[in-house]
Amino acid sequence: MIFLGATDTGKTTLVHKLHQQLGGSILDADLGQSTIGPPACVSVGVPGRSDASFFVGDISPRGCWEQVIDGVVYCLHRAERPCLIDTDGYVEGPEARAYKRALVQAVRPDLLVLLPRSKELEDFKNLASRVIEVAAQNVGRKSVTRRIWAREEAFRHYFSQAQRRCWERRGLAVPSTIEPEDLLVGLSWQGHFVGLGVLKALTDEHVEILTPVAQADALELGRLRVREDGSHQRYSLQAHRQLHQRWDRKELDQIEQQDQHQRR
Repeated sequence: MIFLGATDTGKTTLVHKLHQQLGGSILDADLGQSTIGPPACVSVGVPGRSDASFFVGDISPRGCWEQVIDGVVYCLHRAERPCLIDTDGYVEGPEARAYKRALVQAVRPDLLVLLPRSKELEDFKNLASRVIEVAAQNVGRKSVTRRIWAREEAFRHYFSQAQRRCWERRGLAVPSTIEPEDLLVGLSWQGHFVGLGVLKALTDEHVEILTPVAQADALELGRLRVREDGSHQRYSLQAHRQLHQRWDRKELDQIEQQDQHQRR
C-alpha cells in the first residue's frame, strides 16, 4: 500500500496505526522527516528498527526523485508483507506529479491510499487499480522551523556515537575531486549501504570521516553538509554533478517557501 498526501495530512500517523494492527513492514520514503532508519535515506523496517536502507543524501526529493524511487524498489524487495509505504508531502506541481506517478508505476501497489486536503490529489485517482480516499487527519501543522529542528535532532542522534575514523584512500572508492567540509556521505560495504558519514578531511593517502560505521569500502556523495550539532544545508545540485561543492542557501530558502505554500 502506498499513502499519498500533502504535508501534515496524517500519512505517517495512519501508516503507524495500521502497522500496529496488520504487522508487516513500514517503508519510509520521506527523506526529510523519516521515522524509520537514518535521515536522508529510504528505509524499511518497523518502529525502532531499520532492516535495510538506501542512501539518497538529501532532505527533499526535488532534483533526485529517481534515486528515491530506486530506493523504494530496493527496500520493497527486502520488506515483509504487508508493506505500508509512507511518502513525503511533495504532491503539487508538474515535477511532483511526475515523481509520484513514476513511484506508483514502479511499485504497482495493491492499494493506493489518498489523503486529500482539497483537490490537490485529483491527478492521482487513476494511478492504481484500487484507490481509496481517506480524509486528511487533524494532526496539526508543523512549521518549517519545527521540521528543521526535527531533522537536526535526527542527525544529532545518529552521530551521537560516531567516531572520527581515518581510512586509507586506496582501500576506499572515493570520487577523485571533492571538497570535504562536512559533506554527508553514504558508506557501503560489499555493495550494501551500511551507514552515514560526514567527510572531515581528504588527502592523497587518507580519508577522515565522522561515522558510527566501523568498516566500509566505498562512499557516495550526498547533497548536504552536516555539522556535529545536527545543523545542515543543501548545496547546488549542479555543483554536485561537477563534484565541486558550494553552499546554496537560496535553493534551501526556495524549498522552504514551497513547503510553506503547500501547507496553506
